[in-house]
Amino acid sequence: LDVVWQIWGLISTEYVDKQAIDSKKLRQGAIKGMLEALKDPYTSYLDRDNAVLEFSDLQGKFEGIGAHVGMKDNQLIVIAPIPDAPAEKAGIRAGDAILEVDGQPTAGLSLQEAVIKIRGPKGTAVALRVRHEGQAGTESITIVRAEIQVKSVRWQPKGDIAYIQITHFSGDTSRELRRVLGEVSSQGLKGIALDLRTNPGGLLAEVVAVASQFLKEGDTVLSVVNNKGERQEMKASAGGQATEMPLVVLVDSHSASGSEVLAGALRDQGRAMVLGTKTFGKGSVNVLFPLKDGSVLYLTTSRWRTPKGLPIEGKGLVPDVEIVTKAEERAEGKDPALDRALDYLRSRQAVGQPSGG
Repeated sequence: LDVVWQIWGLISTEYVDKQAIDSKKLRQGAIKGMLEALKDPYTSYLDRDNAVLEFSDLQGKFEGIGAHVGMKDNQLIVIAPIPDAPAEKAGIRAGDAILEVDGQPTAGLSLQEAVIKIRGPKGTAVALRVRHEGQAGTESITIVRAEIQVKSVRWQPKGDIAYIQITHFSGDTSRELRRVLGEVSSQGLKGIALDLRTNPGGLLAEVVAVASQFLKEGDTVLSVVNNKGERQEMKASAGGQATEMPLVVLVDSHSASGSEVLAGALRDQGRAMVLGTKTFGKGSVNVLFPLKDGSVLYLTTSRWRTPKGLPIEGKGLVPDVEIVTKAEERAEGKDPALDRALDYLRSRQAVGQPSGG
């Protein structure tokens, strides 16, 4: 980096307009340039204030519009609006491409930069220009931000089957799931339909803890491969509450990152059939590195693979049984994928077979 420091020194000593030199902006510009050269939408730099915002949504609440987003084909895509949050109420849907935020194009922004622009104090408004999935035109939608309280696990009985939805993986997800599984057991239900559709991922440690509820101690959940080619296996811990109960996992094209880890682990270990459509394809592990001034570097440090060694980055996970839910079916409140999962689980019970695909 000798040339970088040489340029820094020449600007400091020789640039014609001394008053125009802002060391902070120069430093951030240099950082941004280095990260842009990586062409990795999941690697980004956050200043101190924005780092605080980034950490907040992992604690179960934050202020914003209430939507999980990701990058796909260099576009900012809504993976899932949070139920009953301002984004969903304003008409934001899974699969929407966000083209502009307050008139500024999102093209060229990293994922974290785009998220920070969409976030903001409750009661303030943000204008988004979006293109709904499958449509050619665009729409401008103004959303008033709010405090978003997020529970990551929801469930309800479907006859003798437990329908469990995990919306994302926050610091409380495994604890929430243990409570739900306790209720499932107490009610004597006979199988689980685990819905990971529109789940954007989250904390990897929580993904492993959730997988441990369904796998046996020592089963591999995923392998992490670093830039030296070194492989580290992450394994399920003891104490799972649902290691024998018949299980089907539901996924779709908006199931990303941690939800792909979980679905891949349960399928590769012969624990569950995976049903739905091909997943998003984010197979990277990202680490937050705190920096001296309170800012953070959010850096891709490794790629993960399923227990059988399958890569997910850019490829996605192909389900055992593909079922596409049509837009008109969704509008009518129909869910053929869930119906198929429930039928499958009940048939496994009838013949006494395991649920693995």
